[in-house]
Amino acid sequence: MRRVEKAALSGAAVLIAIGSAALVTATSHEGITIPSWMTKLWPAAARPATRGGGTAISGGRRIFEQKGCVACHSTDGTPNVGPTLKGLYGSTVEFEDGSTRTADTTFLEEFIRDPRKRTIKGVRAIMPRTELTDEELRQLIAYLQSLS
Repeated sequence: MRRVEKAALSGAAVLIAIGSAALVTATSHEGITIPSWMTKLWPAAARPATRGGGTAISGGRRIFEQKGCVACHSTDGTPNVGPTLKGLYGSTVEFEDGSTRTADTTFLEEFIRDPRKRTIKGVRAIMPRTELTDEELRQLIAYLQSLS
């Protein structure tokens, strides 16, 4: 067995070389690397399972854009009409009444389904209700979790 001398990551492709000969070319899906020989033998390998995989995150990003969330919320910490969502998942949220809660999956499910049920301290209660299927909500939360 020969030692890998060089490994390079460029965009979504990975090339591992031994000397000057390419050993493996692979496709990367949000941190999951699938060798190209596997995608040729098993095409489904090119699409990671939605449950917990990169597809849920990219699906959530698409929902975030299509449902208009991006109009009020940034994902990079930039101030906007609504609070940034960068670092939200797992953080402590303080409400107007002084109580706090961890922004976990259950909190996000409840808040996204009914954003005016409780008012977050320092945030105007203007977020509209957005109709989402359970699967869309799961993907959106996977995307929000990826921002933390």
